[in-house]
Amino acid sequence: MSLTVITGRHTSLIATNTMSAICPNLLAWLFSNERFAEALASLSGVFPSSSWDSAFAVAYHPGFACNLTCSYCYQKHESLKEQKGIWKPTIHKKDICDKREIANFIFAEMNRARMKQIDLSLLGGEPLMYLDDIGDFVKELRALMQIRSVSVITNGTLISPNSLQILDKIGCNEVQITFDGNSYFHNKFRKNRSGRGTYRQVMNACKLVVGSGIKLNIRINVTSQNLRSIDELIIDLSRTMIGKHARINLALIDDTDSYHDSNWEKGELIRQIYHIYKLLAENELHASTKFMRMHCGTCGDPFERAGLVVASDGKLYSCWDTAGDISQAVGDVRKGYDPKLFDSNWKHCGYRGSKAISWFNDIESAATRGLLDGAWNVNHSRRG
Repeated sequence: MSLTVITGRHTSLIATNTMSAICPNLLAWLFSNERFAEALASLSGVFPSSSWDSAFAVAYHPGFACNLTCSYCYQKHESLKEQKGIWKPTIHKKDICDKREIANFIFAEMNRARMKQIDLSLLGGEPLMYLDDIGDFVKELRALMQIRSVSVITNGTLISPNSLQILDKIGCNEVQITFDGNSYFHNKFRKNRSGRGTYRQVMNACKLVVGSGIKLNIRINVTSQNLRSIDELIIDLSRTMIGKHARINLALIDDTDSYHDSNWEKGELIRQIYHIYKLLAENELHASTKFMRMHCGTCGDPFERAGLVVASDGKLYSCWDTAGDISQAVGDVRKGYDPKLFDSNWKHCGYRGSKAISWFNDIESAATRGLLDGAWNVNHSRRG
């Protein structure tokens, strides 16, 4: 049994393979004592851990069109520059694959993986530009297999009561919306095609999602530029009560073909991450301390696949990172996967920035310490 202890100023997080708990530092010291840990390990089999049944991960791209012009978009592939200067992938109507054919392929892959259900993620481009396509696709899937969850990754600008009703109808469990720091930095990075920022529009979209009853996951993109602005965003989320009804995740922006962040300084990053998570806890907002750094459920071992990425034209990709770049396809639903393409085209997602990739353990420890100390401050103020 592995044992991890992360100590804050007053409390500590104790985690094993099967459980985690927050306790006073004195008790944490006892848990970290070698003899006590051995005794605890001998009892670990007495308390069985709970787990979810496995689900086959499906990432579906109905198209790649988007109504925003984010400067760091990972879909601005270098290989597409030759297409008359167009960096973004495109799927033409004549190339759209029959939805039932895609669903049949997914069903076969799910059975091959010896799973009985799928987790479906809907991505783009901007997926809410393709609501009719998505509705038809989900209908075909449900005719063949059980869908455990449906999540939508959206920029939020097309969220409306009508779109939320459609998402609810297809069984959407979660909507993920992204912020890029406070209003200044968000509007700098995330502009519509008229060049206008979208901060207030996205904040209002979050309110609509919360009111709909669909779970809201807020992703906050972190760059060396916006790092010090995130506390202002947290205050906004807390003031509007959005944050209290959402799960919040922070993510370092990866280096892409169109964006490189070479200004990271480790000490400053660690200090600010601690400060951000302490502020999250003090505002009683729910946040994950896990940062994306490894491959996801679709891009592991190409010969032991636990999921797949497919676009509406039937093209298969190893990961959403390469979706839409035809030069990186690994097959299609008509002919199946092409193992000859695995060596060159099977890419893994996760952070690849040369400086920060080795810092993740320290980043996550700083985040945990921040949550511990912030939560202690809240509890102490209530008692006092």
